[in-house]
Amino acid sequence: MRPGYSRPVAVIAFLLLVAGCSSLSVRHLAAKPWDQAASQELVMKFWRFEFTCVPSGERYGVKGAAYPLAANLPGWAQNLESLTLTAYLRDKNGTVLDSDTREYLPMTVDAAHGAAFDFFLDPGDGRAASGLFVSFGYRAMFTAKARTGGGTGTIPDGEIFFAEEGALIKN
Repeated sequence: MRPGYSRPVAVIAFLLLVAGCSSLSVRHLAAKPWDQAASQELVMKFWRFEFTCVPSGERYGVKGAAYPLAANLPGWAQNLESLTLTAYLRDKNGTVLDSDTREYLPMTVDAAHGAAFDFFLDPGDGRAASGLFVSFGYRAMFTAKARTGGGTGTIPDGEIFFAEEGALIKN
C-alpha cells in the first residue's frame, strides 16, 4: 500500500462494517398505527401531517399533506427554501421497515394548503398491516425572503431557520 492511503482505506472499511450492522430507528418520533379506516393526524414540532393509509397492491400507500406549524416558526419565516418529507413504515419498536422520500421546490410558507404527498412503502416480507405504524420525518429550510431569479437564483441574505426530525442509525 502506498504511504498516505492506509488511513482512507481504514475509514472506508470501518464505514462499510458499521453500515452492515446498522438499521434505521424512528422510535423517538411520533407514530400512528396503520389504519385504512380513518384519516389521521400526526403533530410534530414544526409540521402537522394529515394522512390516510391506502392499499396499493403489494405495497402500502400514505396519502395526505404536511402543514407548517406557523406558531412554532419564527415570524419572519415566510419562504420554504427547501423541503424534504419522508414517510417511515415501522414496527412497534420503531425499527424502519421501509421509507419513501419527496423533495419539494422552493415555495411560500402556506399553513392553509401545506405540501401534498403520496408515499409508497413496502415492508419487504409480505407481512400484514396489523402491527405496523407510520411515522414522518422532515428537513426544512425557511428564509425571510424568496430566492431571486426563481428557483435557480441564490439564497437571499438574511435570516435562515433550519428544522429537521428524522430517522437515526441504530447499531
